[in-house]
Amino acid sequence: MALEGDLKDFSLTDLINLVIISKRKGALVFHPYPGDEWSIYFDEKGVIHAEHGENEGEKILERLLILKSGPFIFNPNKITSNNTITKSHEELSMYLSVLGDIWNEIKDFIPPLDTDLVVESDYSEIVLSSLELKMLLLVATRVKMKAILDEEGKVGIKELEALIHLIRAGIVRPGSPSPVKKAVSMPTTDAPGIKLTVVKSFSISKDMVQMDKNIANNWVENNLFTGRVFIRGTIFIAELKTGLGKALVIADKSARTLGLKEGEEVEVKPYFE
Repeated sequence: MALEGDLKDFSLTDLINLVIISKRKGALVFHPYPGDEWSIYFDEKGVIHAEHGENEGEKILERLLILKSGPFIFNPNKITSNNTITKSHEELSMYLSVLGDIWNEIKDFIPPLDTDLVVESDYSEIVLSSLELKMLLLVATRVKMKAILDEEGKVGIKELEALIHLIRAGIVRPGSPSPVKKAVSMPTTDAPGIKLTVVKSFSISKDMVQMDKNIANNWVENNLFTGRVFIRGTIFIAELKTGLGKALVIADKSARTLGLKEGEEVEVKPYFE
């Protein structure tokens, strides 16, 4: 029997469960808009891969939860050797259920697509989660809500929840940028840099670095610190922690991209526009 219909009449979790229970091999293919194709691939044990354009993995499943409608069909001839989803059937069902509950709580608070998002307040003294820091960087570099949602390979329901937390806390403000910007005492090029020793990490986000809070005190006191730093021409979110001393904790992938070696000294400068 052919499996096809419209997403408005089914939940994504129910569709996935139906395919898994029937032990089908192939792909659920969704077309929410003409020419727009989303695919979830299955083997006999469960979901193994999801893709949309060049993006793939669990984030695609999160974004499919957001879609309200669109025709779908199961294609048993559409198979793949990719394996970007490793959760068991039970783990995946629970994961999607939790995300569905989160989405139902936040969906009415998501700003319209044409909304500008502005980092409104100084957050250097505020403890933020890694997801909140990630969304701050996106807000600082993408501006429009649509541009943030277009980052579907990076932004799923949990990231959108973090964005709503930032908006509710007053750190991010929907709307046009304020006409008067906070004055700073010197431009980035003249700001005093700090020599720190590279420590690679496999757990930290590639968009973030960690440095000692006391090291950045001079920047904070002179209104030079906006939560971002400049390292070899690249901007990173800087998470200030205690006890790091002269260490600069950076993702291994980012260190390799910048040509940084473990134990090497590198200059770090505060970044602002």
